[in-house]
Amino acid sequence: MFTLSIDEVRIEDAWHVTVMYGTGSKDLRLDDVFVSDTWVVSQSECFGPAPAGTRHNPDGYLSDVAFIPYLGSLHIGPVLGCAEGACDECVAALRNRLATEEGAVAKTRPLQLERLAESAAQLSCARHLYYAIAFLLHSAGVAGRSLSAQELVTLKRDRAYLVQQMGTAVIFEASPVQRHWRDLQVMASHLDVNWETAMLAYGDFAMGHPRCLGYEW
Repeated sequence: MFTLSIDEVRIEDAWHVTVMYGTGSKDLRLDDVFVSDTWVVSQSECFGPAPAGTRHNPDGYLSDVAFIPYLGSLHIGPVLGCAEGACDECVAALRNRLATEEGAVAKTRPLQLERLAESAAQLSCARHLYYAIAFLLHSAGVAGRSLSAQELVTLKRDRAYLVQQMGTAVIFEASPVQRHWRDLQVMASHLDVNWETAMLAYGDFAMGHPRCLGYEW
């Protein structure tokens, strides 16, 4: 990791995608830039506890603890919000459909109503899990301690499980839900919420054979 002046960096608009427009993940181009050793720090030191420059931010606990668990947990907020948006769109569409049908016909749609209720329940459970993850990270940060190995594998497990619950399916372009569906598929593929990696790490730890937790650089 290195630090340089912003006027030495050129932003190139290479983010032309069909999903996750809002991230704005553009490329940075640097030409013939010399970086002094005094402006370079290893990734492990940068993301570990008490990195260089901590004294300049004495009131922020993120400078006192290992940062990767916090950084890797940023993704679950957008995932949850995206799923909530998809659910709201589905509710609006279903209400509109039922409003145009006779009452007797509308009552013949228990499957949609049952799935709607199940999706709402999944969202509620995911929201509670999200708050539990945030509470764990914040409590550890306030206490000025890094997460234990047990907490790390549990964090990875819960993040992956939360994302796994946020599923929806739609294929029609006219449906407003399709944007949420595409975004969810991409966000769910992120390394920090990978299902197999998180479950294997937790299982290995439970059996007394911890593998790499994914936080080492």
